[in-house]
Amino acid sequence: MLEWRTGLPDGLGRADGPILCVDLNNLCARCCHSMRGLTSPDGRPSGAIFGMIRSLHAFLSNNPHAAVVCVRDAGVPAFRKKAILLNQTGKGYKESRKERDQDFADEYRAQAKSCEEVLHLIGITLVEAPGYEADDLIAGLAWWLSKKPRKRYVTVLSGDGDLLQLAGRRVKVYRPIPDIWVERADPFFLLKKAIVGDASDDIVGVPQVGEKRVKAIFEAYNSDPPVEHKKFVEFKDFDWWIRHHAPTSDNKHEKAVLEHLDRVARNVEVVDLRITRKPSLKAMKTLPGRLDKAGWLDACKEWGFNEFIKGHHAYWPVFEESSRANGKAAACTP
Repeated sequence: MLEWRTGLPDGLGRADGPILCVDLNNLCARCCHSMRGLTSPDGRPSGAIFGMIRSLHAFLSNNPHAAVVCVRDAGVPAFRKKAILLNQTGKGYKESRKERDQDFADEYRAQAKSCEEVLHLIGITLVEAPGYEADDLIAGLAWWLSKKPRKRYVTVLSGDGDLLQLAGRRVKVYRPIPDIWVERADPFFLLKKAIVGDASDDIVGVPQVGEKRVKAIFEAYNSDPPVEHKKFVEFKDFDWWIRHHAPTSDNKHEKAVLEHLDRVARNVEVVDLRITRKPSLKAMKTLPGRLDKAGWLDACKEWGFNEFIKGHHAYWPVFEESSRANGKAAACTP
């Protein structure tokens, strides 16, 4: 029986070096998609588990970190659900994503518990916060670790574009596909997503205003007057500008944004991770990793992962080193 604890992982703020925060839902979903059809000897889907182990090993082999934390979804903040419903999409938050591929959702859920158990065996800590998405908790950890007095460097590993907003001083975001590092967020990131929308999350944007047209609007804003060097252009500043600029503008798309400002404001609330970073930390639950080579090899045998069994001399030292640096997992390797 795995034992969950309340609060931050032990010693995380004292780690001597960069800290890796992994978006586990995104990583496993991507692996599940790319390895659909992979099954265990008894016929259970196993693509997410296999891909998770291989991906973590590949990244940590080339990018050693002082501590590794995997973060997963454990709900959705109530205000985010409410904002989506107020936009009258007819659907709840991310409902369309579930409807598009129910078979995939079932396959992914069938492997979730086993992913948790395997992470525990390779010494990697898992965290969640009931009522919050992984994005919220990763934002909270990145903020808490990178600020005074800790001043730790943080790497966020995720293919989720929403987490690009975290990139900045002491925080880098790595996207496995297309293999890029992002060190600074686009100052218009929040406004862009709020105006254009995101069909995968059921975020409805301003009608007929796509990425090309919103870019022209931002170019006009950026030159009237010039934007100061800030991390983000805040909604309140853009709100003031569009209310004064759009009525006399010949750009019909600026007028469309003006007409739908209430929707844009709600969308900013949905995508801005600064709103939830502090509450999510207070609600955190932690499952510490505990190195167990024999248990891991038994799990690999159960799932039919012969690549890891035959190559354990290459795979295991990477997880062992990561756990040792973390300073939390107690090795019980035979």
